[in-house]
Amino acid sequence: MTCPCAVALRRCALRPSQRARVALVCLREHITLVKIAAGFRISEATARACVHS
Repeated sequence: MTCPCAVALRRCALRPSQRARVALVCLREHITLVKIAAGFRISEATARACVHS
């Protein structure tokens, strides 16, 4: 288990507006995270973090 402090200090690869766009695409279009990640040129893990945060 990671410390919450370490997670808070970690830098995100996307700007807040891009993070919101990824989340909205996932919720509205019901596209898989793999396809979203490819479309935004980010990793699947980053896409998952954007959607679940």
